Amino acid sequence: MSLADRDYYGEKYWELIEKEESSKSKYPRKEFIVRPSKDFFNPKKKFDFGKFIFLIFSIFAGVALVLQIIPKTKVLFEKSRAAIEKTPPHLEIFPLPKEKEAKVGGVLFKLIKVEDLGKVLKASESREPEYVIKDITTEGRFIRVIVSAENKYGKETIREWGLMEIVDSEGRKFTPITGVSFWLPEENVCFPSDRMAFASFYDGLLKPGFGPKTCAAIYEVAPDSTGLRLIVGAGEETGEINLGI
Repeated sequence: MSLADRDYYGEKYWELIEKEESSKSKYPRKEFIVRPSKDFFNPKKKFDFGKFIFLIFSIFAGVALVLQIIPKTKVLFEKSRAAIEKTPPHLEIFPLPKEKEAKVGGVLFKLIKVEDLGKVLKASESREPEYVIKDITTEGRFIRVIVSAENKYGKETIREWGLMEIVDSEGRKFTPITGVSFWLPEENVCFPSDRMAFASFYDGLLKPGFGPKTCAAIYEVAPDSTGLRLIVGAGEETGEINLGI
């Protein structure tokens, strides 16, 4: 490399070495050699103050952003949890009250299950969703009641029996609704009418000494109804079962 090349590539990375020929030479002369310096292999990087300032600023900006996001995320989480806790479930099964039986004539009525179905009877939750294409809605609440009836004390077959109205704490009466058979259990032997859910003439016969029959109905009650009582009947007699809601 020549001195011109050394100047071109920079003196920082090249050093000039003076070399003298052997004294045995008739015409001794000096020779200069250019070789890489130690800085060529380990160059010292220049400190970039601008990049350092940018890095510090980025760190502070990131921390500030995280500090702003965390409180907002916490607030959203609290609101979501509160909304979930306040939202009534679509289907709520209530524990059976202590007074879950009623003896009417020779028939023993027992409350099997009571369910608050909310404001919508969903087609997808019916027994045969492939045939039910439309939901049924109400401004109140749908209450599904399932009761067993057994001719436990009578001596003769009982033909006329069933579930009558539901009465709330204010004395308001609600009769079973029709057109909801797909939301009732398949083993149900009762059919709703404007007055009551009555037992079928054959499948609903209560013979003495035979097992119980299942009777189910859905009622449409007011949205603020509480203290619900189910009126059951057999022949000319009636009784009531506390639903516990």
